[in-house]
Amino acid sequence: MRRARLGGGGLSIGTAILALVMVGITASAATLATTWSPTPDSLAEPHGSAGSIALEPQAFFDPQQVELAAEFSTPTKVLSTGSGIVTAYHCRPGETMEAGRVLARVGQTPVVALASRVPLWRTISATSQGPDVDAVRKELNRLRLIGPTPPSGSPAGSETIAALADLAELPTTTGQIPATTFAWIPRPRVKVAACPSAVGGQVSVGSPLIELAAELTQVSVKTWPGDVVPGPRVLTVDGVRVSVGKAGAAITPQGTRKLRRTALFRAFVSSDGEVPLQGTLSLKRGLDVVAVPAGSVIVTSGSSCVSQSGIAVPVQIVTSELGKTLLTIDPSISSIDATPPAELTCT
Repeated sequence: MRRARLGGGGLSIGTAILALVMVGITASAATLATTWSPTPDSLAEPHGSAGSIALEPQAFFDPQQVELAAEFSTPTKVLSTGSGIVTAYHCRPGETMEAGRVLARVGQTPVVALASRVPLWRTISATSQGPDVDAVRKELNRLRLIGPTPPSGSPAGSETIAALADLAELPTTTGQIPATTFAWIPRPRVKVAACPSAVGGQVSVGSPLIELAAELTQVSVKTWPGDVVPGPRVLTVDGVRVSVGKAGAAITPQGTRKLRRTALFRAFVSSDGEVPLQGTLSLKRGLDVVAVPAGSVIVTSGSSCVSQSGIAVPVQIVTSELGKTLLTIDPSISSIDATPPAELTCT
């Protein structure tokens, strides 16, 4: 059998097929060489035209891990203001006790908790005046039992006497309110540590009715970082944010109450201070910054700038992180030169 020939040149079919395969491989290799890049996206040049860097503003909060210092109240006792047999006793360790509630009964007399700044120490009437009267009146207002309080030094008044009589379960027509009906507590809400009395027990004036636990009263940043970005700051603990004053200032009482309810502070208290107290100190409002390579920033004569089309643009350096320089710049600037001219100076 004769072999088939292509044309008159004597090229065999096998040779032709091999030539076509080689041409295909060459073309594929050329296409791959023009489309494949060995550089990962994370290492690629910033967006923008060749030699320029597109600026992408971002919020910077300057987070700083800090250690916290805590102060606790001195453990105190709620003392009986009367004498007799305890006929009712509302006390349980670990529970929270609130002002305005009946703590116990001595004989038939209820013992009501009041968190006035000055304890009520005497029998008062509508005409009584003094610091204890002023303090009790403010406490009754806080409990929303009376309206706005008059100026300090004013007589107790009939509204105050009626509110106290209602708490003490006395007739509203009574003109005298004995101090033996009320027991002083240091704060509107206190935690019970122990219950030293019991129903049927004998108490006298000054006997401990309830023992209170030491409570967190103040929190502050133990060591303020030296390299923080200026600006109002907040402290975040377990997702709870509270305002922070200037360096060394204590957290506000309202912020302290919020922190007291976090899991970290509960663990700190239950471990007798063994669990470390830490939080994150950050700017209250994020600072608008852009991240640029350090080589694109110029610092001359104490001033810093970047280049845009060879012209110096002033900037404020905020900090550096992960090989980038964070800075603030005129928000109208959308791109800068990747490499500033060697002769460029900042003014």
